Amino acid sequence: MMPLVRTIAAFCFSALLLYGISSNLVLAAVFINGRKVFNSIPFYIIAYQMIVCDFFIYIAQAVVVIPSLLLDAKAAAQYTSWQHHSLLASFDSIGSYAALHFTFLIVCNRLAVFLSPKISALFINRRILFVWILFTWLFSIALTVFEYFTCPKTFNAVGIYLYYGCEKNCSSIGLQKAFTHSITVWGYLLPAVMFVCYVYIFICVKRVRQTSLPKLSTTTERSVIQDSGTLRNARKSISMALKIRFSKKDPEVSTIMQAGLICGILELQTLIFFLFPIFSRCLPPKYGVYLNIVQNCTIILSNSMGPLIFYCFNSEIKMRAERILHCQKTRKISTVGCAR
Repeated sequence: MMPLVRTIAAFCFSALLLYGISSNLVLAAVFINGRKVFNSIPFYIIAYQMIVCDFFIYIAQAVVVIPSLLLDAKAAAQYTSWQHHSLLASFDSIGSYAALHFTFLIVCNRLAVFLSPKISALFINRRILFVWILFTWLFSIALTVFEYFTCPKTFNAVGIYLYYGCEKNCSSIGLQKAFTHSITVWGYLLPAVMFVCYVYIFICVKRVRQTSLPKLSTTTERSVIQDSGTLRNARKSISMALKIRFSKKDPEVSTIMQAGLICGILELQTLIFFLFPIFSRCLPPKYGVYLNIVQNCTIILSNSMGPLIFYCFNSEIKMRAERILHCQKTRKISTVGCAR
């Protein structure tokens, strides 16, 4: 029975992995196709990093999880005990940590529009933004290195779940417990902070929308942003573009849904990783395995939701993706909305 369950699990993971890779490749193609537009906007520069994060997680699934399930029990035990196995599994940690922090950086970038000019410059200026990106990658890698030498992540091919193998290094039990507890709290806290930030953004957007402005064309929307000139005028120009855009389309539902999806997915992923193994231990082994399969499927799917969110909430990316999939020549379109 177990070989059949492992084969079904490998098939489910492979199918979800194929979906995640395909959707991220389409999104990457959209960014490359529209690089003249997207490379000038900080939001999309950060979004590039999110694609890389997803592929780090996919690598761990492809070279650690799925091969372990396709091998027989003896070969799988040898494979998971391989000295470089935990190193390959660490790709999942790098992707998870980086995705969490880059999502927070995106929130800060959006929030900066409504803050003071000095704070806005810290997230709108391209040079400073690249410093933030470098710091985020280095911080995520540092967390992963610390994890590797204290509680290396590994895969249980029998129970079908990834876990922190703290028992492999018994020299610093207290440090290991402190690390896992800190990571858990951080994984819960940061998405909650992001949601609060989105609520504040929603309030600011509603105030902007209540300000009466004449309706302008899409070309004017684009020129408001592109012709801002200096960083000092960036906040004012983006706020003006928001007013123009929101005079045409109700932003409340879109903003709240986007906030709920981004933050909810992060919270869900953290809850699943830490709570599902506990629930599975409370069940008979044959039922706990099924719960672990659902856990890993949900984690893969949650890390593949980024492109779907972009396609649903960004009309420009949606139009470019449709044209790429239909092999049509892309027209020049606005940095704010689709050309008509």
